[in-house]
Formats: sequence, structure tokens, C-alpha cells
Amino acid sequence: MLDTDMSSLPAPHRGKRWLVIGFAVFGLGIIALIVAKWWVSNYLQSAEFKKELEERLGGKLRAKVELQSIKVEGGSIWCQEMHARGGEDAKFGTLDVRDIHAEIDFSLIQLLQRNWKIKQVEAGKMVLDLTTERLHLNLPSVESGQKMGRVDQVKIKEADVIWPGGGIEKLRMEILPEPHRWNITGKGGLVSHGKLPKAEVLDIRTTVSTDDFFLETARLAVEGGTLELVQQDNEIQILADKINITQFLPNDWRARLKGKVFGKGKLTLVKTGEQIEPQLTGKFRVENSIVEALPVLDAMALLLKIDSFRKMEFDQLSGELNGKVGEVKISNFVATSAGVTALRGEIVSKEGVVNGQLQLGVMPIAVDWLPGLREQVFNQEKEGFVWTPVQITGTPGDLQEDLSARVVKVAKDTTIQKAEDTAGQAIDTGKKLFQKGLNELLNSTP
Repeated sequence: MLDTDMSSLPAPHRGKRWLVIGFAVFGLGIIALIVAKWWVSNYLQSAEFKKELEERLGGKLRAKVELQSIKVEGGSIWCQEMHARGGEDAKFGTLDVRDIHAEIDFSLIQLLQRNWKIKQVEAGKMVLDLTTERLHLNLPSVESGQKMGRVDQVKIKEADVIWPGGGIEKLRMEILPEPHRWNITGKGGLVSHGKLPKAEVLDIRTTVSTDDFFLETARLAVEGGTLELVQQDNEIQILADKINITQFLPNDWRARLKGKVFGKGKLTLVKTGEQIEPQLTGKFRVENSIVEALPVLDAMALLLKIDSFRKMEFDQLSGELNGKVGEVKISNFVATSAGVTALRGEIVSKEGVVNGQLQLGVMPIAVDWLPGLREQVFNQEKEGFVWTPVQITGTPGDLQEDLSARVVKVAKDTTIQKAEDTAGQAIDTGKKLFQKGLNELLNSTP
């Protein structure tokens, strides 16, 4: 047996033995570090580490995760591609991320405990699809995903997000994870939805949690103007400024109505059972608005002998908007054109069918050319105009009005001779012009 009692040894011999023991311990420590480093390096390059990382990412994302071409050097991990298919409780259908680089800060103890810190993750491209079908998966618990480690920051150079009917493309995104939620900011890129024109994302801030998506603020550049969105609880405040209205109109109207929209409103998300229905309310006005080549106006120009009806520049065009899925109502609608005419009332579009109850006001001189027109049609006088009710019906591309028929009836009931006797009282209307216009109306009327 080795005698470890050094008390009987002379002092010089005791010192040498302690020195030998010290070198032995130091050597063993060096060997242990080398072995530990070798183990860590081999573990991080192993299929076991890849599988564990996929499982823990899957638990975090509630998805089936596959990683391709993992490379570990020092405190950095590179991954060529990550593909994830969302499970039934995931917030997405598929997630594809390419060119991933992560900076990891961990010790041997942290690695053994599976509790390392990811300082920063950078990715070249991300495609998040919210439309694809979720899978039925046997996933690890949410808690196992939480044990994967803490992530300080995620940066994505180019992100695409796809949702039903639209999406965002080429968004520069930054994610700051917090317990139970992610704070997301983004700039650049284009957002589109349905037939609406594309908008550039100036900046956007959102919060995503396991239970909810919350839009904090967003600013979009749309058709020469800006659109600002701010969410408060279940309401999104909307502010529109100098937006060109043309591209928001049906194709048949794009050459007929021009102007810039200003408005303020709110979008309320109303939950009915499992469905969320958006309801929009607000006020709007259109500046520098011009309406032309509209059959209704062409008819009024011919009927009322006012050629300026064919192309009208409005100094006021405004209303209050109330909309929900399949139905839009414009109330308190007001359109005035430099003292020439005014239009007021309410317009409802439901399932693509338009129904409007309006009041049309014109200068008294505009109806004096035809006897009986003021008495039988434009029989209300106020605010310097004579007024008549007008009903419009049809689709946006094929609107019909009831004014023409009433004016033609008055013309039929009035003899040509009587009209000629009173023609001298009509301003800017000669006998030949009157007869030509009236003949066109009568010949075109069934």
C-alpha cells in the first residue's frame, strides 16, 4: 500500500511530493478539458444534436421541424435550411427559413443542462405560410421547447408572409423574443390583399403571443399617400392622407372618378362564435375630385342643357362610411360643384348591388328651359338650388337612375309649340339646340 502520510518526511521531500501531485492534477485537468472539448465538438456535429435541436424547435414552434446541413464552429452555428410544418395548435401552416447563422453562448454545464443562450440569429430568407393545412402531430410539450434556451434577437433580411387573399413580401424583419410573446418590427417590402393596390411598408410593429396577434402600429405608402394603423384593444384606428382613389375603384370607374382621399375611421374586430368579422366606420373626403364620362351625368347634361355635367369638378365630396363583409353604406353623402349643382343622400352597396336615395340640386336657370320641369320634378327650392329626389340602382359598372324618365315625361306632356313659345326665356338654349336635344331624348326612349 502506498504511504500517503508525508508528516514523517523531511520538508524538502514533502514539497517535492506536493509539486508532483499538483502537476498530476493539472495534467488531469488539461486532459479533462481536451476530452470535454472533443465531446462537445463531436456532440454538436452529431445526428443526436441535430435531432434534439429539431425536437426542441418543434416543441417551441408546435411544428415538425427539419434542419438541413448544420455546421458548428466555436460559438457559431450555420444551417442551410429549416423547414417546419405546423401542428394543429401552431400559428402557421408552413415555415421555411434559409441561410441561418446563430451566435450561441454556452458553457459545458449549460450544454449538459440544455439551457444555452442564443445571442443572435440571422437569416437570409423566410417564407411563412398561414394558409396551408395543419398536421396532426405528436409533439413534445411546450415546456420542452422553453428549455431549448433563450434567444436575444432574430434578424431576417427578407421575409414573406402569406395569408388568405394576400400577404407581405420582402419585408426586413427583426424579432425580440420575450417570455410568452415575440415583439416584431419590420420595414420595406410590399403588402397586398385581394384586388387592392400594393402598398409599401414604411414601418410596422406587432406582438405575437401563443394566444393572439396584436398590431401595434403600421405606416404604409399607398398610391401617392400614406395609411396609418394603430391598434387599441380590438379596434384599429385608421388615418388616410392624400391617397389617390383611382386604383381602389372598380375598373369601369377608374377613368371616371379622380381625386385624393383623406379620412379617419376605425376597424372593429367583432368575434361571433369562432368567426371574426371586421366592421369599418369612419368619415372621408375627396379633394381635387373630378367625375367624367359617367352615363348618369351625360344624361343630365342632355336633359338639363348643362354641358358642364359631363365633367364635374367637385369642391366638396365627403361622407360617412359604415361597412362590413358584403355590405357598404355611405351616409351623409355630400357633393357640390362650384354653385352649379349639389348631391346629397345615402348610398348602400350590398352583395355587389348599389341602391342610392339622393337629392339633386341644380341652379334654377337649369330647369327653366322646359315648362313644367320646376313644378313637376325640381319642385323644392332652398339654399339657392331647386331640388328633386333621385334614385340610383344597379351594379358599379351599370348604374341606372330614375331622373331621365321623369324629365322625358314632362317633355312629352309639353307640346313643342308651347316650348317654342317659351324658348326665349331659356338662357343659353336656342330653338334648334332645344329641338335637337329633345328629339334625341324622345327617339331614344322606349
